[in-house]
This record gives sequence, structure tokens and C-alpha cells, in this order.
Amino acid sequence: MRHNVQCNASFHLQCIETWLENNLSCPFCRVEVSRDNFFVDNNLREGLEELQQKALEWAQQRENIAPQNPQQASDENCDTTNREKQSLESTHTKMPAKQLLQFEAGVTPKDKKFSKEMEAIKKADLRLFQQHVNKDNVKEIRIDHIHHIVAVKKSGDYHFYQIGNGSGPSLGRFKHFHSGVEDISRRIFS
Repeated sequence: MRHNVQCNASFHLQCIETWLENNLSCPFCRVEVSRDNFFVDNNLREGLEELQQKALEWAQQRENIAPQNPQQASDENCDTTNREKQSLESTHTKMPAKQLLQFEAGVTPKDKKFSKEMEAIKKADLRLFQQHVNKDNVKEIRIDHIHHIVAVKKSGDYHFYQIGNGSGPSLGRFKHFHSGVEDISRRIFS
């Protein structure tokens, strides 16, 4: 919910309704307001719903081992979904979405764009390309062109490297791509 006053403050819907029942001023800057100047900002709600859906999809992708009975499958899926939701909600409160690294969609050796991305890495950092990227076991690459970071999937794990750091050490090795993005984003943006 947002009010079109000079301070352009945003408030929770329930909080502002309670406030306006007793006051006709902005709780932040105290500018006089009327109840018809407000509108609901659904962008945050939609974004949270999208993140929750992605968390559920990631949880389903990670389930590689089939449970022994249907009840166990149901219990494990509920537990995984709840853990993902709690993790997602705590990440959301600790770090705004705009604070995450911005990787392009992954490309595999079968994709037409793969050779173009490989050439871009080679041109930007030849030593990194030769030591870590130009390998037969590379299954996928993802690049954040803004922060100059590449994620290389090889041998089942994602290895993150700083482009321009030569064959220096990796920023981290992670089983799941999103775990690496969250961890490295936290280190970079904190």
C-alpha cells in the first residue's frame, strides 16, 4: 500500500487502515491525507508468490531418490516444501531480491548460444577460460555480465569464478545453482 504524499511512504495494508481509523495523517511524515489517496501495491505479493513457486520447483528437482512408500513421499515433500519456504522467507527478509546476482539463463553445449558465451569468457579472461571453463566435462554455463561472474556446471556441481581474476581460486562450489547465487550474493552485497 502506498500513499501519494511528499514522502511517498509505503505501509502494510492492515497497519495503515488501523492508523487511519484514528488519524488523518501519514504515520511517517505527518502530512494530512484522505482515505481515497491510497492504492494497493501488489508487486511485492506477486514477487513472493513467484519465489515460493520456484522454491517448490527446485525442491521437486532435487528429489532424485524415490521414497520407499507413498506416505513417506508425502511427508518428505511437505518437509522439503516447508524448509524451502522458511529458507525463502528468511532470505527475503535478510536480503531484497534486487541484491541477488543477475545470471542469464544457463546454456549447455547443445545450445547455439553456448559457443558465443564460451568466446565471450575466452576474450574477457583467457587464463580462466583455459584453466576452468574450456573442459570436456562442462555441462552448463551461466554468466552475470554485470558483476563479471560465471557459474560453470561440471561433475554435477556449480563452480563460480570471477571473470578477470585469471585462474585464481573459485568463489565457491555448490551442488545447487541457487544456493551458490544466494551465498555469493550475500558475500558481495553485505
